[in-house]
Amino acid sequence: MMEWFQTRVHNCWNGCKTPGCVWVGFCTSPQGSLVTGMAVAGAYFALRFGMLAILSCFFQRITERNPVTGEPIPSTDHGYGLMSRESVFGEGNHGGSAAVYTLYFEQCIVYSTEEEKYISDGWIVAARVLAVLSVGLGALSFVFLIFSYCLLFTPLTFERWAMWILLHAAMAMAMSIFCMYERYFCHENECRMGPGTTSALSGLALWLILAATVKYMGHQSRLFQDDNDEMCDAMDDEEATDLVVAESNDDDDAMIDDTCGDHEMTSYRDDHDKGKELLQNDENKDER
Repeated sequence: MMEWFQTRVHNCWNGCKTPGCVWVGFCTSPQGSLVTGMAVAGAYFALRFGMLAILSCFFQRITERNPVTGEPIPSTDHGYGLMSRESVFGEGNHGGSAAVYTLYFEQCIVYSTEEEKYISDGWIVAARVLAVLSVGLGALSFVFLIFSYCLLFTPLTFERWAMWILLHAAMAMAMSIFCMYERYFCHENECRMGPGTTSALSGLALWLILAATVKYMGHQSRLFQDDNDEMCDAMDDEEATDLVVAESNDDDDAMIDDTCGDHEMTSYRDDHDKGKELLQNDENKDER
């Protein structure tokens, strides 16, 4: 597996002899500079929204209910997130063991062991895993889109890989939101949307938009490849063959390989070699 991966990377870096990608130059944007720039920017903001959703201690606003009367207790209205909760006034400023950080201009404190036992269940654990998975897939697509500035990927790379990675990132974030609102702590108390949920929904929407954008980039990649194939096919014409036979030299084969890659040029090379032989025979006859 590692040998296969190293071969792919080596071939891609040295002229793309594999069908997966073609090196076309720094910032060439073979899929279109505008659409590539928009995709990279969208992936960056989607990734940022996903990280904010994970770190936010305001994913939800929860007001605890009186276990006897069932009435909400206003003094218990606080923000809760995947990893932390809102810090109450004065908490975390006395050098406690819990980690404290600031987000959305509010102070957050990581759940303590006692709090984890109280609010944690299978739903919130699943929500955390799915949110991290979504951000991980988003980061992978972000790196891929950056490379698309310089590499021409095949249409299948966009349509069967990149697009589905983005769709899975969106589905993972949607399932994470669902799991957060299905946990028992949310059902037992009054649970409302917070800024963290808004960030998660924004990231989800951007992943879906990017999936459609990436599919369009695959179409642009196909058009770019078609233009390159037409250029290579033109070399099979009789006029192109005669021109190269008349002005042949030892560097022609290298030029063909660099221009057309793995394009089928068998007929062209056969005519090329036959032309060289005919010219050599004519020279021998003149000498005789």
